Amino acid sequence: MKLSINTPPHYNKQFLRFFVALIGVFFSTASSLHAQQLGIYGDVFVSSEATLAVHSDQTHFFSGIIDTPENAPGQVSFVATAHAITPHDGSHVEADVLSHAHTNFIFPVGDTGVYQPLQIQEGSAEDLRVSFKFLGHSARNAAAPIESLSNAFYWTVDGEKNARLSLSWNSASNLRQLTDELDALLIAAYNGTEWVALPAMLEPFNFDGNNTATSLEQGAITTTDLVDFSNYSAVTLAAMVINRDIEVSQAITPNGDNINDVWHIENIQRYPAAIIKVYNRWGAQVFLQDGNYNNDWGGTFENNSKPLPPAPYFYRIDLDADGVIDREGWIYINH
Repeated sequence: MKLSINTPPHYNKQFLRFFVALIGVFFSTASSLHAQQLGIYGDVFVSSEATLAVHSDQTHFFSGIIDTPENAPGQVSFVATAHAITPHDGSHVEADVLSHAHTNFIFPVGDTGVYQPLQIQEGSAEDLRVSFKFLGHSARNAAAPIESLSNAFYWTVDGEKNARLSLSWNSASNLRQLTDELDALLIAAYNGTEWVALPAMLEPFNFDGNNTATSLEQGAITTTDLVDFSNYSAVTLAAMVINRDIEVSQAITPNGDNINDVWHIENIQRYPAAIIKVYNRWGAQVFLQDGNYNNDWGGTFENNSKPLPPAPYFYRIDLDADGVIDREGWIYINH
């Protein structure tokens, strides 16, 4: 293990190597030692239970990964106001990370050289233990509306804490194998029996500190409500099926009764470039919408206030504005 961590500027490289080696020894052999606790300038403690306790408010990750031998105990505990600063693929924790009484905390976790943090916000006082696994969870049973689960990664969660939850992804997450639409993303939590969806919204930016806009390549999603982590043992990203079918209403009755007062085209918002044209029985154009139709046409001539007479009208819709008519048919206006 190599780690540069909150070291005063006058320390030299030789001491750093010693410091790193010392932590490495405790992580790999602590279970066989009888020492009670080792303190390093009051900021970092290594216990005989292979726990690295960090008390520094700003613990900087520069290079190297903290991990423990496979199937061996060990965790990194961030105590009180301690937080990890600038972890990345080359420097993070590949072991359990314990957040002690934080209301807001970003877990600096990763696996196999990939940093993929989990964040909590508005948390209660209880502890929460988290680790990241860069492989699919063995349980695959999921409740609606979940259609598919990530088979690439998940986070373990353990604690009585209540908090809002944010999950992240990056280019290594290969999210396009899960979905090709951001709007389809869900947060899924495993309750011991099945995966359930937690109400969530996409964040405009990833929480990597670089104001990286959320996309399928990297981003974040946050639950809208507090999560009771005692109900779950793992969380991951999932996707639902989005209905993209276009359903065109066949009638407009603009009489003010709020029923069919406007022409409704279901899911037209998914085609912002759609060109919509409506003609009378003699082929004269009476309505044109060149993109961004808002389901608000009330059967007026060229979208002004003059109502069209009751009659059948012919519509044509080019969903992608590519010159190909994707939908056409008749609509009836009856006052």
